[in-house]
Amino acid sequence: MGTGGARSGGEQAPVTSIRTAPIMHPRALLRPLMPIMRMGLAGPMGRGTQMWPWIGLYDEVRAIRHIIEHRMTGAINLVSPQPASADDIIRSAAHALGRPFWLPAPEPVLATVLGRDAAASLIMADAHVVPRRLMASGFAFR
Repeated sequence: MGTGGARSGGEQAPVTSIRTAPIMHPRALLRPLMPIMRMGLAGPMGRGTQMWPWIGLYDEVRAIRHIIEHRMTGAINLVSPQPASADDIIRSAAHALGRPFWLPAPEPVLATVLGRDAAASLIMADAHVVPRRLMASGFAFR
């Protein structure tokens, strides 16, 4: 989300840059994994310990409204304050579907199926992101 442009006299308007984590929802981040999980084939992806930033759809919408209402500017991370590993996320989703979490997908297999760059940036990336500014502004995650 950005606001910018010239005002009268050449002033620059304040800019807000929202950096959002993938949204945890069956029609978002989990969508490509849903068929695999429904077949009972979910399991660790690579080492499984890599941290995956995430945010729930409800909190995403509430946070954007909060940013607008509080006229926050600068870079703001929209991410859950509760960290989760790839294993945590896939295991929870499989459990919610009543399916097992057992079949590992080793890094070389992911690199072959997805391509090395996609596997590295989408699945194997390890990022621990914190919503410091959002929380400091009084936003409470649900």
